[in-house]
Amino acid sequence: MRWSNLIVVLIVCLVTWSLTRLALTPPKYPVYEYRDVEVQSRVAPNAWWMKKDDGRFLYQGCPDFPNERVIWTGYVASKVRWEEQGNCKSILRSDLGFWWKRQENGDVDRIKLNQDAKEIR
Repeated sequence: MRWSNLIVVLIVCLVTWSLTRLALTPPKYPVYEYRDVEVQSRVAPNAWWMKKDDGRFLYQGCPDFPNERVIWTGYVASKVRWEEQGNCKSILRSDLGFWWKRQENGDVDRIKLNQDAKEIR
């Protein structure tokens, strides 16, 4: 085998390895963390109006996790962490999720809901 053929084979192998590694590496999404987040109302499956220190926002959960099991309308989360995946927010990883603010007796802190707020079950 000639040197030129060997170089071509090595380049093809290197490119194939690089493309395979790139395809198998999961994308890195930014993680956001907020404190004292109020869950004001559920407006659709996987969608809630929430309020944090800089205002109200729509939380659109990703379908990778049963969000309705851990997001409770009318309560205050002491800490919220999610991975922003473009059109939705994921809490699938174990270091992501909602941690609820608790009173001294262990009860979860509630918020006073606006009378116009509605919840879809």
